[in-house]
Amino acid sequence: MDQTPIAFAGTVTILGMGVVFFFLALLSLGMAGLRRGYGGDGQPSAAAAAPAQADSAAAAPGRHDARWVAAAVAAWLAGQGQFDEVSAAPWDPTRRDR
Repeated sequence: MDQTPIAFAGTVTILGMGVVFFFLALLSLGMAGLRRGYGGDGQPSAAAAAPAQADSAAAAPGRHDARWVAAAVAAWLAGQGQFDEVSAAPWDPTRRDR
């Protein structure tokens, strides 16, 4: 099968798009399954609610507070001794002191 470079590029493009859309379809089916399990309104259905209630009673208060991420990163950097190397300054390719 002799193909010109344009025909080969078209074939690869079509196959690549086919793979992408195939996985998008799989993701859509997975999301639809999750939506069915959660009742479509973001709340767990009655069958899935019983174990979730037991977990929420044992969860720490304020577990949705995202400030713990910054505290955890700061603690890790301090523990690694790299806290002084972190800078919010923008990257400057002319500086050689880094």
